[in-house]
Amino acid sequence: MGEPSGYGSFDHAAAQCLEWRPKELRTWLRTELADQPDLCVSFEKALTELRATPDEWDRSSEVRFGAALGPVMRAAVQRPHGLAAVVLLVHHACEQVWELTWEHATMSGAVDAVEAAWPDLPEEPADDAKACLELLALLRSQFAVETALVTGALDVAAPLAAGVADHANKLAQRVTGFQLGTTLPRFAEAVVQEVTAEHEYFLQVARSAQAATEFWEGDRHACARAVAALDAALGAGAVSDEDASEIRAHRAALAELDRGADGPWLRVDRGTVVLQFPFSLSTSLSDGYSRMVASARQSGTAWRLAGARLTEPPAHALEIADAWHGDDALGREFRGTELVLPRLHLRREGDDPPHEDDGIDVRVQLSELGNHVVRLAVPLDGAGPTQVVEAISLASNAYGSLEELGGKLTLGWFADGADQEWVPCDRLGDLVERIVDDVGRLVQESLACPGDSGSTVATWRRGMVSIVTVIDEATVLDGIGDKVGRPCRDARELLTLQGIQPLVHPLMDGANSVADWASFDLGGVSRVPLLTLNRELLAVNANMALIASFSSPSFATDSVRGYVEFARSLHGMYAGWSDEVAARAREIARTVDEIDDELSRGADPAPHVARWWFRLIDHGSYEPSKARPHAGPAWWRRLRDDGGRREWEDRARSDVSRLREAVARIERLELSLQQFVQSIQATMLFITSPTLVSAPAMRLDLDRILEAAGHQHLRETFTRARRGSRHPSAPIGRHGGAPQRGDCRRTARPSRTAHRGVARGGRRRHRRDRRLWSDLCPAVWIGPLAARLAGGRRGGRAGGHRDGRLRRELVGGAPL
Repeated sequence: MGEPSGYGSFDHAAAQCLEWRPKELRTWLRTELADQPDLCVSFEKALTELRATPDEWDRSSEVRFGAALGPVMRAAVQRPHGLAAVVLLVHHACEQVWELTWEHATMSGAVDAVEAAWPDLPEEPADDAKACLELLALLRSQFAVETALVTGALDVAAPLAAGVADHANKLAQRVTGFQLGTTLPRFAEAVVQEVTAEHEYFLQVARSAQAATEFWEGDRHACARAVAALDAALGAGAVSDEDASEIRAHRAALAELDRGADGPWLRVDRGTVVLQFPFSLSTSLSDGYSRMVASARQSGTAWRLAGARLTEPPAHALEIADAWHGDDALGREFRGTELVLPRLHLRREGDDPPHEDDGIDVRVQLSELGNHVVRLAVPLDGAGPTQVVEAISLASNAYGSLEELGGKLTLGWFADGADQEWVPCDRLGDLVERIVDDVGRLVQESLACPGDSGSTVATWRRGMVSIVTVIDEATVLDGIGDKVGRPCRDARELLTLQGIQPLVHPLMDGANSVADWASFDLGGVSRVPLLTLNRELLAVNANMALIASFSSPSFATDSVRGYVEFARSLHGMYAGWSDEVAARAREIARTVDEIDDELSRGADPAPHVARWWFRLIDHGSYEPSKARPHAGPAWWRRLRDDGGRREWEDRARSDVSRLREAVARIERLELSLQQFVQSIQATMLFITSPTLVSAPAMRLDLDRILEAAGHQHLRETFTRARRGSRHPSAPIGRHGGAPQRGDCRRTARPSRTAHRGVARGGRRRHRRDRRLWSDLCPAVWIGPLAARLAGGRRGGRAGGHRDGRLRRELVGGAPL
């Protein structure tokens, strides 16, 4: 017998949840499990964590979620529709998370937890719960389609999307076979409507991906047919408004391809896409970068990075052009070492085993300047737009987990040589992170610095990636069906060709359609004029750069590529510097906070203030009426007593000693920070020095490339951060940081401003002492004496000298 329809029934609440209104279903479940409220609380807390931390989900998160989910599922299965409510709420939470992130591990972990708890249920689940479980499982196959689209592998995405459409269609038939329409009519209708919409949407995704694949294979009218089919689906209104917007994006991409089908297209016959992941290493050593490079050269042969051994000994120098051998008076150069790892291979299901010499070249470059990178070079050989997109997408933050594709597309390497077992890598970003972490750990161990023991020296930001493409040879195809074409002789022609868009448009996270690059606007692309190439093209934007010159020798092109890679690698170095300055500033601020806590601890007057009272007592000039209420007659009697005086003096010595140590620690930290900043300033000056490269024309080209890469903005941002780092310790520290503009003027014109500088320095010390004494005397009100102590000479000349002497005894270290 079905339950009555309306508010408060499972039928109505479940239908509302499928329409993204889960509040009523949560209330219904809490009512059903009213005798076990703790289960509902832990379950809702687990759902909240699932939604709140989608990008921080890990194995421990999945264990906690499963621990909260299992008991509530075992209790709910014994109530009518209870288990269906639990699974449906998990399904809704997963869809909420999917709106916020491309990372599928969170949702997949939740689905795994439900499926893992299913066999241990004490009763056979009802049909409504089985329908909800299949609806939840349908999400997993949808994740795979999104992953395939993000990788740019349309030939993989098309069959996967068709499989999701077929799965949804079978699920709709299964729900109808459950005959839920008689007992739960609104719920059954909502489920059928949900899976029917999914069927229609993924059918159109499969059609779009298949049409784009056929288009690249030479079918001139494939996109036109797909556009007509998408128009019909949109006109039928079988999909939701959100799904319809995505179908319109696919339609727009296919229409753009169809419009350009008869125009000139680009084919890269020979070229390279360089994926560059900059990172930084920090150390307390003054010559840290040079020692890091030396340690890598000495011990790197035995290193394992991300589980793989180096394929050759560490290089004695970076593979860079002769242009970097400048004539610096101090003997400085841009130099370092390279660590060569096994080649990566991107394979499709059924491909032949890769050859050891093919694939993606992987190197770690360690520089004595501090601009370290993980560099991957992807070869382009007869590549059309789809192959280019696949190569570039490897660097995307949204590049999905290839495990979701079920082996249809894999990335990996032979970690110990071509004869060893194939080692898959789930995604490139995770591999780079492991490499950087291992480099930091191994450099740390090889340096064996006592000051750095146990610290993390490697810093890497996942989104900080640059892509540099070099086209050595290219062909202009006359329409999409042309397989021969003509050689491209002028690199400047490349920007007029279809298919150039993914090489010059900024890399975006995710995929908006099967060929969203076809609609990219190239208005934001900047061309950089060069002196050292003939009829060149250097086009740059936020994180992409394209280099081509078909009338210059390859060594000249390689030199420009080195300039661009150098300029883009500086982003990681500046990020590491900013982190280091911020960490040191936080350490200074923590020390200042410790002093504040020490000064404000306790209700009695501070022990170091008591000594002033002893001197006043000895001269008979103390005023008990001026003390705070808690400092009553008993306190004064104890203070006059010899034992009390010794107690206070002992406490005063201890407290003042701790304060002196804290102030000294702050000064050491500030000095260390200044030394660090000065070394950075020396590096920044060398980067802009004419002696960095060997010729003025090369220096001019490098300057233009640095400007296009935003180097000036990096310098200004770091300078602002450096200036702000001095403020936490300004009230107490004696070292005010690097000279400011006014200090430079005083240095330049000492005859007019020397006496003013002395006066200003005295006033600064006076203000510092006032701030210090206002902190040292917070616990007791001592009338005119406090004003004199804080105000210096305001008590008269003799009094000022006496008070200054007493202050110096405390601050300067005189014994009590």
